[in-house]
Parts: sequence; structure tokens; C-alpha cells
Amino acid sequence: MTTISCVVCMVMLGPPSEKLRLKLLEEELKLRKKQPEHWAKSKYRKYANLQSKRKRKREERELEKEQEIIEQAMEQREKIDKKRKQKKKGKR
Repeated sequence: MTTISCVVCMVMLGPPSEKLRLKLLEEELKLRKKQPEHWAKSKYRKYANLQSKRKRKREERELEKEQEIIEQAMEQREKIDKKRKQKKKGKR
């Protein structure tokens, strides 16, 4: 049934009963299943998430840079700690 015919039925017969509503839902689902897959889902799917891939790669690069900075800071801290220990040993 088309939308117009459903509206006409509602006006003439009143609101649909629960059985009629379920029957119409079943018909609609059957018709939707028969529809071919949308062209954008199949043909150009590999390009659909291009922006999110770029964003993910950018975030990964930023995380790697942050990790490098943290590692460098840890190394510098270790060097400073070693120098302090050597100074303390020298003062004793």
C-alpha cells in the first residue's frame, strides 16, 4: 500500500487495528528487503571513511610524538639523577 492509500484508509475507516498495523509493517519490510543495495554502500564504500582514516592516522602520529617526548624527558631525568648521585658521592 502506498502512503496515500494508507491515509485514505485511515480517513474512511478510522485508525488501523493492531492486526492491520502488523500486516502493513510486514509488507513494508518485505518490500524493503527486495530493494537493491544502495550504490554508495557498495561502489564507493572504500572512500566513505576516508576522512576518519586521516583523522585516526593523525591521532596516531600525535600519540607517537607525545611518547617520544615523554621518553626523552625520562632520559633527561635519569641523566640529571645520575649527575646528582655523582655529586653527592663526591661531596662525601
